[in-house]
Amino acid sequence: MEIWERSFTNHRIRDAADYERHRSYIHLNPVRAGLIDLSEDYPYSSAHAGFALDEAPQRLKPVA
Repeated sequence: MEIWERSFTNHRIRDAADYERHRSYIHLNPVRAGLIDLSEDYPYSSAHAGFALDEAPQRLKPVA
């Protein structure tokens, strides 16, 4: 039995810029799906104002 869909790929976050790209991609998923106009409006997203997030990992390489 497979856990992940075939399109799933494993990716290690390389640096702070890569982290931001992936975070933005995830936040835009409900927008691309046509569920909302702004990612901040989706109540189940970490982009929503009422959602508390941990800080970005501190060991990421800084943006050059």
